[in-house]
Amino acid sequence: MNSSIHTNLDSVRNYNVFNKNQAAASKAMSHATTGLKIASVTDGPASWAISEKMRERINSLNQASQNIQNDTALAKTAGDGIANTVEILRTLKAKIIQGADAATNDDDRNIIATEITNLLAQINDNANNVKYNGKALLNGTYANESGDGVATSSDGAGTSTFSFQVGEDSGMKVKLDIKSVSVKGLGIETSLSGITGTKLKTMGKAESIVDKLNTALGNALSAATTVGSIQNRLGYTADNVNTQIENLQASDSAIRDADMAKEISDYLKWNVLSQASQYMLAQSNQNAFSVLNLLQ
Repeated sequence: MNSSIHTNLDSVRNYNVFNKNQAAASKAMSHATTGLKIASVTDGPASWAISEKMRERINSLNQASQNIQNDTALAKTAGDGIANTVEILRTLKAKIIQGADAATNDDDRNIIATEITNLLAQINDNANNVKYNGKALLNGTYANESGDGVATSSDGAGTSTFSFQVGEDSGMKVKLDIKSVSVKGLGIETSLSGITGTKLKTMGKAESIVDKLNTALGNALSAATTVGSIQNRLGYTADNVNTQIENLQASDSAIRDADMAKEISDYLKWNVLSQASQYMLAQSNQNAFSVLNLLQ
């Protein structure tokens, strides 16, 4: 072996090995302390890019999941309001039948007429005042902000369209059409507005009104069914979105997250090798000094 003090190749080699071992030990320690094997783009550009795309999807789907919760709350609010109106319509029908009965006197009919007027007012109150986040749900006047749904009229007798964004892409929507359940929307305004005891007394009039109420009940129940079916659909959609989130998180974890046992094991290995290479570096530097013994 050549003896040289100008260029100590053993020392250079040992120094490079020492640096590599130190870098590997430091990387393993970083993975162990952060819990991530891909913490930045330098840890693996391709894996990092795939992970970032997954995280963008997870973020969008998390928002879609929140949207669905809000949309479900809106639909439930509408459904509860319609259910209340259905009960009022049943009560109205019973009052009409009571007023038409021969055993009911005129004073009773006048009282019943007043009750009917108040019940009609309550139906309109439901239609105008059942709201979610400031939006009237049941009076047929709401026009969807996105432009893909409009109310068919503004007089309380139309259909409101609500467009729910339930996915990460623009086309992932669920639409809810709610026909007005106001007095006018239900088609009973002409028959019952200004009702009097005298009108109730005439059986023919009563039968006509009962027919109108039966139709109104059918329309209200249809609106309730529509809302209920959308609630069910939103439930299935929520399950699907949450499953996607779970799967994406698992995939992202496989890319990003560190195997702690492996990283700690690697750290110990590279740390030992680093100490060994440090020792060998010191030994190779010492060997250079031994050349000076030749000058003695």
